[in-house]
Amino acid sequence: MNLIGAGLGRTGTSSLTVALAMLGFAPCYHMA
Repeated sequence: MNLIGAGLGRTGTSSLTVALAMLGFAPCYHMA
């Protein structure tokens, strides 16, 4: 399964990265 997290830059991307990692969608390099 692929997942696209779209949003404005610098608006919660680090918390989105953590949330995706908790859901098993890790590693997430493009939002680091």
